[in-house]
Amino acid sequence: SPGRDLETQQHSLNLLQDRLTRSIGLLQIKLSDSVQQQMDLLDSLSPLSVLHRGYSVTLDNKGKSLRSVKEVHSGDKLQVRMEDGTLQTKVVSVKPKHPN
Repeated sequence: SPGRDLETQQHSLNLLQDRLTRSIGLLQIKLSDSVQQQMDLLDSLSPLSVLHRGYSVTLDNKGKSLRSVKEVHSGDKLQVRMEDGTLQTKVVSVKPKHPN
């Protein structure tokens, strides 16, 4: 009968809707976890996080970060940025690392 067919189709539609809702929920959880992992990775690589782990960043008098002793000379004024503040320093001497 048409009423029975309609009831069966409505039931099938309800089942499909429930499956779709569950699938969307699982996908949202999976995407949320992935976003959280990416945020955690970015946070671990951030300069502020590096300072929090006990490292410092050394800057020249123009605020440029220094990567090598070759960029520094005796008498240069430098800033050392740490987690809880900044030090103003003056280079007394430069001692390059010699290869073994």
